[in-house]
Amino acid sequence: MILAFGCSVAHGAETVASGNSEENILYSYPALVAKHLNTECSNWAFCGNSNENIFHQAIEYIPQYNDITAVIVGWTSPVREVWHCDNRLWQFIPSWCFTSQDILTPVGHIKDPLKWSDNTPRMCFDKQEYLPALEEIYRVLIKYKFDINEYQKKRQHYIVALRSFCQNKNIKLIETCWDSEVDGVNINLGLISPWVAECRHPTKEEHEMIAKIIIHHYKL
Repeated sequence: MILAFGCSVAHGAETVASGNSEENILYSYPALVAKHLNTECSNWAFCGNSNENIFHQAIEYIPQYNDITAVIVGWTSPVREVWHCDNRLWQFIPSWCFTSQDILTPVGHIKDPLKWSDNTPRMCFDKQEYLPALEEIYRVLIKYKFDINEYQKKRQHYIVALRSFCQNKNIKLIETCWDSEVDGVNINLGLISPWVAECRHPTKEEHEMIAKIIIHHYKL
């Protein structure tokens, strides 16, 4: 069994559909690594995930599985907030925010500026009544919470803690990153192809390339 955690990149976003989709996961690089190893893949990655939530997902789900072949973690862009409250997911990134009860169901409402920015984000929500809350929370986060140096420091703490956790359980940990260089992470997906510079997600072919690099690097 391969367990995978990460954001839209590890999820396989846009290989088949935009946003989160079970179909995307089938073409994601974690699924392709699992296929190479003739094992199953349980992929918990989703679009807009944060490093903090990736860490907590891994700590929560790893003990629930037996016979883990490897854990794949795709560390993401540092400045992100994700949490659950009353069976509802809330996500905030400087240029985008989202709330919905079901992450796999397309939202029905989008407040979409002509050009996304750190001051005019795209807002996605399943019910109109949540738009004022999105706007207010975003205003507070952008003014009082989003500090890239603080988030980078915390990301490194999550990385160190998860490495120790997997080492203590004798679990092979495979790490990737894409937004920026991360200490100890040797596979930077942003350097493999021009997808980051082109403001898009990796294609099916690029996920195949990533899987081959992982298989070679980790001698799988």
